[in-house]
Amino acid sequence: MHVSVNGNGIKWRKSSFSGPVHCVEVAHVGHVTVVRDSKQRGCLAPAVLSVSGDAWRLATLQVCSDRSHGVNGELAIKRLSDGSQTWRSVRTGVELHFTAAEIDAFRLGVLDGQFDRPQLAA
Repeated sequence: MHVSVNGNGIKWRKSSFSGPVHCVEVAHVGHVTVVRDSKQRGCLAPAVLSVSGDAWRLATLQVCSDRSHGVNGELAIKRLSDGSQTWRSVRTGVELHFTAAEIDAFRLGVLDGQFDRPQLAA
């Protein structure tokens, strides 16, 4: 897993299976998981999705399954015929689109435990 820290101290993670190019980036901030597309990193206002811990767990299961689409209450994931995926926030409508290669690297990272949420103190 590769970790980068931005100016706000947020630790963004990307799969160690990602190449040097674009990828799905994930940060766990308190009880929320935030997702961004590295292709937008240089934008003034990159699109980010935020989901609760339970929705994140369901989303990672969805990405690793063979289902073509699904909604878990917070995040709608649609798999396209070319293997790419569109992730849309049910609450805000923000959409991110990931290529098949980006999703494959993310899926391998999920299966390897690289995006598991840390345990928070009660």
